[in-house]
Amino acid sequence: MTIENEQGKEQGKGQKKAKGQGGQPKVNKAQQRAELQQKKLERKMTRAAQPDTAVVSRKALETNAMVALLGQNDYFITQLRNKVGYDPKIDVSKAMNLLQINGAIRNVVAIANAAMQHTLGMTYEPPRGLEVTKLDPAKLELEKILEGLQAIVTAAEATAPAETAKPAELKKVA
Repeated sequence: MTIENEQGKEQGKGQKKAKGQGGQPKVNKAQQRAELQQKKLERKMTRAAQPDTAVVSRKALETNAMVALLGQNDYFITQLRNKVGYDPKIDVSKAMNLLQINGAIRNVVAIANAAMQHTLGMTYEPPRGLEVTKLDPAKLELEKILEGLQAIVTAAEATAPAETAKPAELKKVA
């Protein structure tokens, strides 16, 4: 090969010819993924340093869903508390009921934790602010608790309005 051909090959590296465009730079997908992961990690580290942030280690698959729910829950509680009394569309009594339901769910999770720790032979230390310290996990009737929770979920699903069809689905029907 001549020197000119070798230089032409060197210039062509990193470019991929596309029809009618004379060539586009080649995209290194692995490098893009690595950069994206690095940016995500940097955002996580920045958030973790904030005083209103708690870091949660997730080892169990169920914890992923709980952490996602917890993040949403924090946002909705904050919005509800900030808007109740100011936004006329928000019924104060309904907002208070929702906050009470939220507190009850928090206590149910604490009770479930106490029962699991008792089953594992550990002593339960609830997080600060929870009043389930008086609970004796050995005396819990877990079957009745589960039946009650299932009845609540069933009742909630029965009273919820049916999901409305999306506009794209309505066009298909018509």
